[in-house]
Amino acid sequence: MGVDGVKIFLFILFLGLGAGGYFWWSQQNTNDKLIQHFGVLPGSSDPVGSEKDGTLSLAYWTKLDYPPDSAVSFYGQAFQAKGWSLLESNGLATQNQWSSAPDQDPRDMKPACLYRYQSVWTNGKKDLLAFLVLSYYDSLANGGCPSSPKTNDLMVALQEMPKP
Repeated sequence: MGVDGVKIFLFILFLGLGAGGYFWWSQQNTNDKLIQHFGVLPGSSDPVGSEKDGTLSLAYWTKLDYPPDSAVSFYGQAFQAKGWSLLESNGLATQNQWSSAPDQDPRDMKPACLYRYQSVWTNGKKDLLAFLVLSYYDSLANGGCPSSPKTNDLMVALQEMPKP
């Protein structure tokens, strides 16, 4: 490889490293902003956030025994402190109570029982919706879901979006 070839190789290498570094930095910046916006429970790990077209999303894992009343309380107080109110019924899903059904664990795509809690909130101006979804994924026991999960791995997902 001649001098020009080395220069081109180095240019491409630095361009790739710069783009990768910028992507990492922008993702960290987005995650930090969304963590500040929504708040996270102690012991959280692997936060993944996005911000697009006025929709803010954050998901992460933490360890809490079922049922995670402290998580429901934490986010209920956080939403209320910002002037949000609980939307009692929106026709989307069962709200403010736990449900279970066979599903797949998103970490390994194996069959699992999904234990899910969902609440929907609206802001004071009634132009935004916020969703809180708490999920446990536990291995299927004889093809059915027991009354509660054996795992304490809780996935927390939050989303704020303009009202359709």
